[in-house]
Amino acid sequence: MIYDHLDQQLRYRNCHPGLALAFDYLTTLDPETPDGRVDLDGDRVFALVQSYETSPASGRQFESHYNYVDLQYMVSGEEIIYHSPLGPLKESVPYNPEKDLIFYTGEAAQALIMTPGMFTVLFPQDGHMPCCSHRADAPAKKVVIKLRV
Repeated sequence: MIYDHLDQQLRYRNCHPGLALAFDYLTTLDPETPDGRVDLDGDRVFALVQSYETSPASGRQFESHYNYVDLQYMVSGEEIIYHSPLGPLKESVPYNPEKDLIFYTGEAAQALIMTPGMFTVLFPQDGHMPCCSHRADAPAKKVVIKLRV
């Protein structure tokens, strides 16, 4: 897992073959970009622009992905992404290959406070619970860039 501010992205561009393209997209992102998918390199690297209301962690589950790394970037609003290595988590919903998604229950090892300009890179071994309320339920806008493993 990587957790930092976008102004530090030069430190991480070589950690995955798709990160340079992802950071190039984020550094030129128009905050008014409408929600939806933006193909950066077909199914190898694509962005999902999302607007939503955060909600309490008590109603959410951890997730992970086998085939993609997530780069989650906060455009506006704030949220907490809870993180845990997969080892201590318990599978709650089996892997869905069409969605590249598996769900877990368990305790967070850390809380990543996401404010505008912050990003995190979550690898397949990183259980994560995104979209959780920080101070209160609130509107948020985020870009999730999927990077093929």
